[in-house]
Amino acid sequence: MARKKIVLASSSPRRIELLRNLGIPFEVIKPKAKEKIFNTPEKTVLMNAKAKINSILDKVKANALIVSADTVVVVDGKILGKPRNKDNAFKFLKMLSGKTHEVYTSIVIYDTEKKIWDYVIVRSLVKFMELSDAEILDYIATGEPLDKAGGYGIQDLAGLFVEEIHGDFFAIVGFPLNAFYKLLKKHGMNLLRLIRSSNNASNNKASRFT
Repeated sequence: MARKKIVLASSSPRRIELLRNLGIPFEVIKPKAKEKIFNTPEKTVLMNAKAKINSILDKVKANALIVSADTVVVVDGKILGKPRNKDNAFKFLKMLSGKTHEVYTSIVIYDTEKKIWDYVIVRSLVKFMELSDAEILDYIATGEPLDKAGGYGIQDLAGLFVEEIHGDFFAIVGFPLNAFYKLLKKHGMNLLRLIRSSNNASNNKASRFT
């Protein structure tokens, strides 16, 4: 039986880096779906992740598992996606200052052979310190906020502002690894064996050239 290929529908350097650091063999196809805000954060992250997969379906052959993810931040009942510009990023960070906010991240998978969809949504909490306008402007000047949900990346310089988190750190980054592992396990894919097999194949290939 041919091994099912993993295809990541993502333009996010953070998601790509997380999977590569684990040694998971996968292919990346950048989606062309436009992210939208729906009436609930759960629907927003689910529909956006599904749209990313749908936008690349014609580029993926049979016997693949397509994976996608989406993240939004919620503060005071308002759903924040990626800021449109620096002024929008300032507004977002001002809203987050001194408050605890929610982070919702979805993982959606589609089995191209079995035509099966599945998903999981992870909710986490993040508390920011009080930020001065100068601190917000200095952070925006780094360029980090513009491609990140809520206008910040916890794994980058914005980690300096975080006082507490409750939940999955990797979900806040944008890809909950534990939820991903359990979702693939549910569908018969053992990630640890897949990584080990890939590493063995790479080592064998390297040994032929040494």
